[in-house]
Order: sequence, then structure tokens, then C-alpha cells
Amino acid sequence: MSMQRLSRKAINDIIGRVSDETAAAIVATGATEEQLMEARQWSIGDSSLSEEEGRPLEGVVAELYDILTADAATRVEEDARRR
Repeated sequence: MSMQRLSRKAINDIIGRVSDETAAAIVATGATEEQLMEARQWSIGDSSLSEEEGRPLEGVVAELYDILTADAATRVEEDARRR
């Protein structure tokens, strides 16, 4: 993966389709693809990350985690309203 800034295509490839607002928030962090992949792992509860002693969630990855989990919560709320 590349260390350059994220494109919309890269975002879609890594985490799936998201709203324009969410994509803009992700790009605004200045994150790399690697950071977005790590944040995705945290957001889906990848146990391998939590098993690593002393591995904190911080910096850009923490920002991305907040964006991803907020987006997921919004999707759940929208799905519930449609039912």
C-alpha cells in the first residue's frame, strides 16, 4: 500500500462505500491507506490488535476510528428508521 493521501477509490476499496461527508472527514485527517486499514481493524473489533500488549489507539488512527464508528452508528439508525 501507498504512503500517499487517500483517494475516494482507496477509501471505498478499504472500508466500502461511505457518504461524501464521511469520505471528506477521512481525507481531511491526512491519513494513509495503512492508517485507514488499521482503524478499520479496530472498528470491527479485530482481536489481534487488542491482544498486542500496550498497543494504544492514538493519533490519526484514533481519529479515523471515531469517524468509522460514528458512520456505522448513523447507518444503524438510518436502517432502523426505514423499517
